[in-house]
Amino acid sequence: MNWLCEFMTSSIGKKLEVALFGFFLCMFLVVHLGGNLFLWAPAVGGDPGHWFNLYANTLESQFFITFAELGLAAVFLVHIAVTLWVQWENWKARPIGYTTTAWAGGRTISSASTIYTGVILLIFLIVHVRAMRFEERFGGQLYSHVLHELTGTPAAVFYLVCMAALGLHLSHGVQAAARTFGIDHPKFTPIIEKLGLAFAIVMAGSFGAIAVWGGWFAGGKP
Repeated sequence: MNWLCEFMTSSIGKKLEVALFGFFLCMFLVVHLGGNLFLWAPAVGGDPGHWFNLYANTLESQFFITFAELGLAAVFLVHIAVTLWVQWENWKARPIGYTTTAWAGGRTISSASTIYTGVILLIFLIVHVRAMRFEERFGGQLYSHVLHELTGTPAAVFYLVCMAALGLHLSHGVQAAARTFGIDHPKFTPIIEKLGLAFAIVMAGSFGAIAVWGGWFAGGKP
Protein backbone atom coordinates (compact mmCIF):
# COMPACT_ATOMS: atom_id res chain seq x y z
CA MET A 1 0.00 0.00 0.00
CA ASN A 2 3.00 2.28 0.34
CA TRP A 3 3.18 2.75 -3.41
CA LEU A 4 -0.47 3.83 -3.48
CA CYS A 5 0.05 6.37 -0.69
CA GLU A 6 3.14 7.69 -2.43
CA PHE A 7 1.28 8.02 -5.72
CA MET A 8 -1.78 9.70 -4.18
CA THR A 9 0.43 12.25 -2.42
CA SER A 10 2.52 12.90 -5.52
CA SER A 11 1.89 15.90 -7.76
CA ILE A 12 0.16 13.78 -10.41
CA GLY A 13 -1.82 11.83 -7.83
CA LYS A 14 -3.17 14.97 -6.17
CA LYS A 15 -4.23 16.41 -9.52
CA LEU A 16 -6.03 13.16 -10.32
CA GLU A 17 -7.83 13.33 -6.98
CA VAL A 18 -8.95 16.90 -7.64
CA ALA A 19 -10.15 15.98 -11.14
CA LEU A 20 -11.92 12.78 -10.05
CA PHE A 21 -13.74 14.31 -7.10
CA GLY A 22 -14.53 17.35 -9.23
CA PHE A 23 -16.15 15.01 -11.75
CA PHE A 24 -18.31 13.48 -9.00
CA LEU A 25 -19.34 16.96 -7.90
CA CYS A 26 -20.33 17.84 -11.47
CA MET A 27 -22.55 14.76 -11.56
CA PHE A 28 -24.09 15.86 -8.28
CA LEU A 29 -24.80 19.29 -9.73
CA VAL A 30 -26.69 17.70 -12.63
CA VAL A 31 -28.80 15.59 -10.27
CA HIS A 32 -29.32 18.49 -7.87
CA LEU A 33 -30.45 20.76 -10.69
CA GLY A 34 -32.86 18.10 -11.90
CA GLY A 35 -34.46 18.01 -8.46
CA ASN A 36 -34.61 21.78 -8.20
CA LEU A 37 -36.45 22.02 -11.50
CA PHE A 38 -39.48 20.54 -9.70
CA LEU A 39 -39.84 24.04 -8.25
CA TRP A 40 -41.28 25.02 -11.63
CA ALA A 41 -43.56 22.00 -12.00
CA PRO A 42 -47.29 22.70 -12.57
CA ALA A 43 -49.46 23.18 -9.48
CA VAL A 44 -51.68 20.36 -8.27
CA GLY A 45 -54.93 21.21 -6.52
CA GLY A 46 -53.86 24.82 -6.05
CA ASP A 47 -50.54 23.79 -4.50
CA PRO A 48 -47.60 25.03 -6.64
CA GLY A 49 -45.14 23.19 -4.41
CA HIS A 50 -46.78 19.76 -4.69
CA TRP A 51 -44.22 18.08 -6.94
CA PHE A 52 -41.16 19.66 -5.31
CA ASN A 53 -42.33 18.74 -1.81
CA LEU A 54 -43.15 15.21 -2.99
CA TYR A 55 -39.68 14.88 -4.52
CA ALA A 56 -37.92 16.27 -1.42
CA ASN A 57 -39.92 14.25 1.11
CA THR A 58 -39.55 11.04 -0.92
CA LEU A 59 -35.80 11.56 -1.14
CA GLU A 60 -35.43 12.26 2.56
CA SER A 61 -37.44 9.18 3.50
CA GLN A 62 -34.91 6.85 1.87
CA PHE A 63 -32.69 4.89 4.26
CA PHE A 64 -29.52 5.70 2.31
CA ILE A 65 -29.90 9.48 2.31
CA THR A 66 -27.73 10.02 5.42
CA PHE A 67 -24.93 7.89 3.99
CA ALA A 68 -25.24 9.69 0.64
CA GLU A 69 -24.99 13.08 2.37
CA LEU A 70 -21.95 11.98 4.37
CA GLY A 71 -20.31 10.65 1.21
CA LEU A 72 -21.06 13.86 -0.63
CA ALA A 73 -19.63 15.90 2.24
CA ALA A 74 -16.47 13.78 2.11
CA VAL A 75 -16.15 14.36 -1.64
CA PHE A 76 -16.49 18.12 -1.14
CA LEU A 77 -13.94 18.16 1.68
CA VAL A 78 -11.37 16.06 -0.19
CA HIS A 79 -11.77 18.16 -3.33
CA ILE A 80 -11.30 21.38 -1.37
CA ALA A 81 -8.47 20.12 0.83
CA VAL A 82 -6.41 18.62 -1.99
CA THR A 83 -6.98 21.67 -4.20
CA LEU A 84 -5.68 23.94 -1.43
CA TRP A 85 -2.76 21.57 -0.90
CA VAL A 86 -1.82 21.73 -4.59
CA GLN A 87 -2.25 25.52 -4.64
CA TRP A 88 -0.08 25.91 -1.55
CA GLU A 89 2.68 23.84 -3.12
CA ASN A 90 2.44 25.93 -6.29
CA TRP A 91 2.75 29.14 -4.26
CA LYS A 92 5.78 27.78 -2.39
CA ALA A 93 7.42 26.77 -5.67
CA ARG A 94 6.67 30.19 -7.17
CA PRO A 95 6.61 32.78 -4.36
CA ILE A 96 6.71 35.67 -6.84
CA GLY A 97 3.59 35.93 -8.97
CA TYR A 98 3.48 36.24 -12.73
CA THR A 99 4.49 39.63 -14.09
CA THR A 100 2.36 39.13 -17.21
CA THR A 101 -1.40 39.28 -17.44
CA ALA A 102 -3.52 36.44 -16.11
CA TRP A 103 -4.54 35.33 -19.59
CA ALA A 104 -1.06 35.33 -21.09
CA GLY A 105 0.56 32.01 -21.90
CA GLY A 106 -2.70 30.16 -22.19
CA ARG A 107 -4.12 31.28 -18.84
CA THR A 108 -7.65 32.61 -18.69
CA ILE A 109 -9.65 34.62 -16.21
CA SER A 110 -11.41 31.44 -15.08
CA SER A 111 -8.12 29.57 -14.52
CA ALA A 112 -6.47 32.51 -12.75
CA SER A 113 -9.45 32.96 -10.42
CA THR A 114 -10.05 29.29 -9.59
CA ILE A 115 -8.85 29.51 -6.01
CA TYR A 116 -10.95 32.63 -5.38
CA THR A 117 -14.12 31.25 -6.96
CA GLY A 118 -13.50 28.12 -4.91
CA VAL A 119 -13.46 30.17 -1.70
CA ILE A 120 -16.70 31.91 -2.74
CA LEU A 121 -18.30 28.53 -3.41
CA LEU A 122 -17.14 27.22 -0.03
CA ILE A 123 -18.81 30.17 1.69
CA PHE A 124 -21.92 29.58 -0.39
CA LEU A 125 -21.92 25.88 0.48
CA ILE A 126 -21.81 26.63 4.21
CA VAL A 127 -24.63 29.19 3.97
CA HIS A 128 -26.72 27.05 1.63
CA VAL A 129 -26.43 23.83 3.63
CA ARG A 130 -27.21 25.65 6.87
CA ALA A 131 -30.27 27.29 5.34
CA MET A 132 -31.63 24.30 3.43
CA ARG A 133 -30.62 21.40 5.66
CA PHE A 134 -30.40 22.51 9.26
CA GLU A 135 -33.13 25.10 9.62
CA GLU A 136 -36.83 24.53 10.26
CA ARG A 137 -38.54 23.71 6.95
CA PHE A 138 -42.16 24.58 7.73
CA GLY A 139 -43.22 21.06 8.61
CA GLY A 140 -41.79 19.32 5.58
CA GLN A 141 -42.97 21.99 3.13
CA LEU A 142 -39.56 22.54 1.59
CA TYR A 143 -41.05 24.53 -1.30
CA SER A 144 -42.16 27.26 1.11
CA HIS A 145 -38.79 27.16 2.85
CA VAL A 146 -36.85 27.56 -0.41
CA LEU A 147 -38.92 30.59 -1.41
CA HIS A 148 -38.54 32.02 2.08
CA GLU A 149 -34.76 31.74 1.87
CA LEU A 150 -34.57 33.24 -1.64
CA THR A 151 -37.03 36.09 -1.17
CA GLY A 152 -35.62 39.61 -1.51
CA THR A 153 -32.80 41.33 -3.33
CA PRO A 154 -29.93 40.55 -0.89
CA ALA A 155 -30.54 36.80 -1.00
CA ALA A 156 -31.04 36.74 -4.76
CA VAL A 157 -27.92 38.83 -5.41
CA PHE A 158 -25.87 36.62 -3.08
CA TYR A 159 -26.99 33.51 -4.96
CA LEU A 160 -26.35 35.14 -8.35
CA VAL A 161 -22.81 36.17 -7.38
CA CYS A 162 -22.12 32.65 -6.17
CA MET A 163 -23.56 31.14 -9.35
CA ALA A 164 -21.31 33.40 -11.43
CA ALA A 165 -18.39 32.04 -9.41
CA LEU A 166 -19.69 28.53 -10.08
CA GLY A 167 -19.71 29.22 -13.82
CA LEU A 168 -16.12 30.46 -13.80
CA HIS A 169 -15.02 27.56 -11.62
CA LEU A 170 -16.66 24.96 -13.84
CA SER A 171 -15.48 26.47 -17.12
CA HIS A 172 -11.87 25.96 -16.03
CA GLY A 173 -12.40 22.83 -13.97
CA VAL A 174 -13.87 20.73 -16.78
CA GLN A 175 -11.02 21.59 -19.12
CA ALA A 176 -8.37 21.05 -16.44
CA ALA A 177 -9.88 17.68 -15.48
CA ALA A 178 -9.85 16.56 -19.13
CA ARG A 179 -6.16 17.39 -19.40
CA THR A 180 -5.46 15.61 -16.13
CA PHE A 181 -7.18 12.49 -17.47
CA GLY A 182 -4.95 12.69 -20.54
CA ILE A 183 -7.54 14.05 -22.97
CA ASP A 184 -5.36 16.66 -24.64
CA HIS A 185 -5.30 16.60 -28.42
CA PRO A 186 -5.40 19.40 -31.01
CA LYS A 187 -8.53 17.85 -32.49
CA PHE A 188 -10.47 17.21 -29.28
CA THR A 189 -9.26 19.93 -26.91
CA PRO A 190 -11.24 22.75 -28.61
CA ILE A 191 -14.37 20.58 -28.45
CA ILE A 192 -13.82 19.86 -24.75
CA GLU A 193 -13.29 23.56 -24.09
CA LYS A 194 -16.60 24.38 -25.77
CA LEU A 195 -18.40 21.59 -23.93
CA GLY A 196 -16.91 22.73 -20.63
CA LEU A 197 -18.03 26.30 -21.26
CA ALA A 198 -21.51 25.13 -22.28
CA PHE A 199 -21.80 22.97 -19.14
CA ALA A 200 -20.70 25.89 -16.97
CA ILE A 201 -23.22 28.25 -18.58
CA VAL A 202 -26.10 25.75 -18.28
CA MET A 203 -25.37 24.96 -14.62
CA ALA A 204 -24.71 28.51 -13.47
CA GLY A 205 -27.50 29.94 -15.62
CA SER A 206 -30.10 27.42 -14.46
CA PHE A 207 -29.33 27.77 -10.76
CA GLY A 208 -29.13 31.54 -11.22
CA ALA A 209 -32.55 31.56 -12.90
CA ILE A 210 -33.99 29.80 -9.85
CA ALA A 211 -32.49 32.51 -7.62
CA VAL A 212 -33.99 35.25 -9.80
CA TRP A 213 -37.39 33.53 -9.81
CA GLY A 214 -37.38 32.93 -6.06
CA GLY A 215 -35.94 36.32 -5.17
CA TRP A 216 -38.01 38.64 -7.33
CA PHE A 217 -40.93 36.84 -9.00
CA ALA A 218 -42.22 34.10 -6.73
CA GLY A 219 -42.42 36.55 -3.81
CA GLY A 220 -41.67 33.94 -1.19
CA LYS A 221 -45.24 32.68 -1.24
CA PRO A 222 -46.22 29.01 -1.77
